[in-house]
Amino acid sequence: MPRPARFDQGTILDAALRVIAAHGPAGMTVEAVAGEMGGHVGSIYYRFPTKDHLLARLWIRCARTGQAGMIAALSVEDVETALRTAVLHYPRWAREDRPAAQVLAAYGREQLSPHWPDDLAAELATVNDDLAAAVSRFTGSWYGEVTPARRRAATLALLDLPGAAIRRYLLAGRPPPSGLDAVILAASRAALDAA
Repeated sequence: MPRPARFDQGTILDAALRVIAAHGPAGMTVEAVAGEMGGHVGSIYYRFPTKDHLLARLWIRCARTGQAGMIAALSVEDVETALRTAVLHYPRWAREDRPAAQVLAAYGREQLSPHWPDDLAAELATVNDDLAAAVSRFTGSWYGEVTPARRRAATLALLDLPGAAIRRYLLAGRPPPSGLDAVILAASRAALDAA
């Protein structure tokens, strides 16, 4: 009877996040993750054939975790509440789960693409589909109809502005200050009003 695996995929990904919390994204090496979880690098390579696989899987998990709250916020029927909750979701999430937010701030999907393992390419191609659909639904609710210009404005307001506002703090290893929330909300409203 084979011995049960001591370190499952989730345990390894959790250790990788702890390494990022302590040392930043650049400190996330296979050796550091193995040390963090009290295992050997072989335990990691058993689950993830390369560091790129580990990073890709971690990025997908962080993206889905962050997107879940955003999608829920955008599904609120009252558009004002949906706007406020959605625009402030990523800053609040970054304060609550800074390591996961740091992964997304440090590694954009486009940056990972050249190194993305082929067996995960299909998952990468669709990881943002549910979020894109939620933004489109919000756009229709906010404006009454979806046009390319309005969709761009909604994407800027809901995703790009909040993400850009918190990125510098995350890359510096700090949570974004809560005082930034009012500025992000005002900028996002202005972007929606401009379309």
